[in-house]
Amino acid sequence: MRRIKLIILLVTSSIFLSGCFDVDKIVIDYDVKEDLSGKASFTYYGVKSTDPSVEKQKEELNQFIETDIPNMVEDSHTPTIGLKNKSYTILNKTETTCDVQCTGNFDNFLEALPFSSGEIKPKIERDESKVSVILIDNITMEEKQEIEVTLSIKYDGKIIEHNAHNLDKETNTMFWNITELKDQNISFVIKNSQLLSN
Repeated sequence: MRRIKLIILLVTSSIFLSGCFDVDKIVIDYDVKEDLSGKASFTYYGVKSTDPSVEKQKEELNQFIETDIPNMVEDSHTPTIGLKNKSYTILNKTETTCDVQCTGNFDNFLEALPFSSGEIKPKIERDESKVSVILIDNITMEEKQEIEVTLSIKYDGKIIEHNAHNLDKETNTMFWNITELKDQNISFVIKNSQLLSN
């Protein structure tokens, strides 16, 4: 399996365990305080059944919302491992589609990093008062992906280095478009004096 496809599988697995569903876009947002606690959200846009029958699409979406979503909140195999007080919200529902947002909080960002499962493990290095993080190292993109996946990390402390596609200096937020990565990784270095005691 190509690494980029595995990444997309990790962030879609919690939504599609119950049947055949598609999603148009996935937006992952982390809001990290200087003590490394914070909150995160995973938003899935355009969730819909792949069944060709419109009536079946309606039926499967309703079942998904009424039965599957409550079970996913406590699912230990979702990409939101490390988050506490998780909850799901249904947004922009029509008869055949909806958006789904999963939110939660964490005590330690380094224990709730996205894309951390199976063969994909983040690399974390601590050096005095800074921490270096590499996510999904040596990514290779061999074909165009249909699902757009974006990641943002807002940090209240100092960002020393990063390879984000964009950095909003006003909010101190790094942005990556995962589906535009090619032969590179997601990496950043942040300053945090509390790491000395961790």
